[in-house]
Amino acid sequence: MELKAYAIFIIAVGVGVLYLARRDYLRGLLSERFTLLWALSTSTGMVLALVPEPFVALFRRAGVINYPSAPITLAILFLFLLMYVTSRRLGLLTQTLRRLVVTDALYQLKLQQEQRGAAVQGPVSGS
Repeated sequence: MELKAYAIFIIAVGVGVLYLARRDYLRGLLSERFTLLWALSTSTGMVLALVPEPFVALFRRAGVINYPSAPITLAILFLFLLMYVTSRRLGLLTQTLRRLVVTDALYQLKLQQEQRGAAVQGPVSGS
């Protein structure tokens, strides 16, 4: 197999995505599940882009008439899945943030009441 500019570009982008996913995982910004998902999808995408013949045969056996539409459809479905998971996590983070705001507000009110109670009692002087 001769490496052409297109193949070098695909390999460079794939290695870059794998590097970024690993780096973000080590920093704690990406979960293990998403790191594995990115590694699997990037590797599959690289193979699909560089050696499409086995996939063409596979899709033809599955009944796909127009081969280019199959990978595009799979990519769109993958993006839908990622958007759903991301929006679900964002919703959970929003709920957690709301709980923290309410808890902090209650804590602040409690502190203010304690400070007012201490100010009303005033200093105690001995007679």
